[in-house]
Amino acid sequence: MVATRNITDLAALSTPSADDILLIVDRLTATSSEAKQITWADVTEAIQDIVAAQATDTSTIVFTYDDAAATLSAAVVDNTSTQKSIYSLEGTNIGTRQELNFIDGTGVNIEAADAAGDDRVNVTVNNTGLNSAINLTASGTTFNLVSGTPVQGDGSQQLQVRPLKIGSNQLSASLTDSNESVTLDLVPGNIDINSLNTASPLAVSVGGTGSSNAAAARVALGAATAGANSDLTELSGLTTPLSVGQGGTGGSTAGDALRNIEGLAVLESVGSTGESLIADGSNLVGGEYRGQLKTIRPFSNRVAVAASLNNEVTIDVNADNVLSAATSSVNFNGVRLTNVGLPLSDTDVSTKAYADSVAQGLTVKVASRAASTANFLSTYNNTSEVITAVDVATDTLTSNSHAFTDGDRVRVASTGGSTPGGLPAGTTFFVVGSTTNTFQLSATDGGAAQDIVNTGSGTITVTHSLYLEATGNGAIQIDDISLVANDRVVLKDQTDQTQNGIYVVSNAGSATEPAVLTRADDFNADGEVVSGSFTFVQEGTNNANVAFVQITQQPILDVSDLVFTPFSTNQVPDNTVTDAKLADMATGTIKGRQTGSTTGDPENLTADQVVAILNTASDNVFLDGGVY
Repeated sequence: MVATRNITDLAALSTPSADDILLIVDRLTATSSEAKQITWADVTEAIQDIVAAQATDTSTIVFTYDDAAATLSAAVVDNTSTQKSIYSLEGTNIGTRQELNFIDGTGVNIEAADAAGDDRVNVTVNNTGLNSAINLTASGTTFNLVSGTPVQGDGSQQLQVRPLKIGSNQLSASLTDSNESVTLDLVPGNIDINSLNTASPLAVSVGGTGSSNAAAARVALGAATAGANSDLTELSGLTTPLSVGQGGTGGSTAGDALRNIEGLAVLESVGSTGESLIADGSNLVGGEYRGQLKTIRPFSNRVAVAASLNNEVTIDVNADNVLSAATSSVNFNGVRLTNVGLPLSDTDVSTKAYADSVAQGLTVKVASRAASTANFLSTYNNTSEVITAVDVATDTLTSNSHAFTDGDRVRVASTGGSTPGGLPAGTTFFVVGSTTNTFQLSATDGGAAQDIVNTGSGTITVTHSLYLEATGNGAIQIDDISLVANDRVVLKDQTDQTQNGIYVVSNAGSATEPAVLTRADDFNADGEVVSGSFTFVQEGTNNANVAFVQITQQPILDVSDLVFTPFSTNQVPDNTVTDAKLADMATGTIKGRQTGSTTGDPENLTADQVVAILNTASDNVFLDGGVY
């Protein structure tokens, strides 16, 4: 049986030997066969292992367990914690601290720098006190008042200064400025003329020459030398002018002098007509007399001034700008102004043809290539939207619930301001990137969005460029004429007559694209579709050489019916040719057509041709009483 002991009883026990056996039972009463046995050495080893396991390494401390020696040691990791150090001065402990602070002293400068690569701090002690004494920069012979700076036993330096000694009775010395200065002065009573030397000549003001040589003395005294008198600066009292050869002008007046030295006396205009080129005939500039000429430059782009060539300056009229920005009436002296283009604005010069048309109540438009003969099946686009926002970053325009779709042709305008930068007014753009409330504009159908550089100002609108788009694909043909891009065409037969007008072919159409007609720039506003608008048609089976005129009074574009009526025709109406129209026929002439199997123009028939025609008659023909 194993005896039961209390924990307190163990205090009286001696330290077990390594081979002592401890019994471990799981109840108070147990047999020896029921007890577990463990040696004290095993218990000690287990305790050591437990303690060693609890010693956990950190970033600053590392534990080392020696199982054989049954020891546990701890070491501080280098450069991970701040430890205290002992600081001493000449063997005496000053203090134990973490930090050592260096402070500059009088005459001592301490510099410290961290040297991370060497894992140290470098400390430099500099002596800022007197190291040596030198002469200051001065003219003449200098003497150093410092004789030396010997080093003392403690390492410091001692400044040794030479004394000042008066060399003669001509000088005196005294202490001034509270004994901070040594003052040297002359003793006038002890100075005589013999004390002077060439380095310090007697001044002119005290009876000397102020010079140490004759040449310098003459300069100081204003005396001239003998002989050639090459240093003379002024002559007076002369009664005869010096000649040019003597360095003079040979003249007693300015005019004579200028003439003798061939100098320019004055600038003057040769003639009296026009503007003089002379600004000033004689002007003192920079100490010199100069003649000054006016610069020739064009006042406007109507005159051109070419660079001088062969001593000439060429002035000519710029023919393209001769009447540009005229400020007064221009008299053509009865000469005609010819080859003038058709007027486009109210202030343009009108041609005779235009004036004639106006006299007839017509507003002449540029001729059209063809004119319609039936309704052009298409969709008319004339929607206008107000822009509420312009996004420069994304080149996007905002108009809530707009009516535009990709591919629509539109133009940008602004009321009371300017269109966004990059979207000039009057230019046709294509809608791209369209959403319910936003869209972009491109220079080409389906191309990249136009770069918008600013938001513009005023009320900005985007409007369909007033165009008709065919309901199906195919090349456009009107009055048997195959049209191409930029051809002008008159549409006069639209079912909706508000769509009538003069158009330009924007897209001639193809097997994959519909044709597009856009209202012409001279026929896309109320003031351009007025009654009397006249255009001539050049080609077409039915309308070639026919002129049409719009007859609706005071029309409103896209609201009023536009009605075109022929102003002239290429056909002679029935029953309109009279005998008077044939009054100039030659005597004995019969007009007809005898030869050929097709129709054609009438011709003058010969007698045989007339007889041949008569012989085709089914009944007898009587000529001069005879039967043929």
